[in-house]
Amino acid sequence: MNIKPPAEERVWAVIAHLSAIAMGIGILLPIIGWSESRRRSKYASFQSLQALGYQTLGYTIWILVTLIFLIVSSVGAVAAITNLENVEEEMMAIVAAHSSLTFGLIAVYFVLPVLGAVACGLGLEFRYPLMGARLAKYLGYNSPGSEKEETEFSGFWAGD
Repeated sequence: MNIKPPAEERVWAVIAHLSAIAMGIGILLPIIGWSESRRRSKYASFQSLQALGYQTLGYTIWILVTLIFLIVSSVGAVAAITNLENVEEEMMAIVAAHSSLTFGLIAVYFVLPVLGAVACGLGLEFRYPLMGARLAKYLGYNSPGSEKEETEFSGFWAGD
């Protein structure tokens, strides 16, 4: 039997997932969502924590990829400048590669939060790949309406 969470819980979950689109300041919304709902709603707090973890991981990877690409493109720019024949064409190729990589990664980054927001808006359970199951196990979170027995981590919620 699958029971849909109440509308308020679903709204918090949708806001938490869609906050990834706000880039930067959006990381505050899952924190606020978790702090507001952690004592009242396992569903909304779990979804907010997932969104927070996804955004934190995404920003960390984004910074690392940006640094690596800056180093590689700097080496390419220096090589292009030393070869004075086609400097303009090579610099345009570097800019095009950088732009394509940037917009491509942003598009890929937004796919999962949008899917999460849609699923939560419909009252469905959503878990990010790899991270969602581990976070649920750590927190002792069972899906709403699931028939699973409580785990040893259920005391985490009982104290709230």
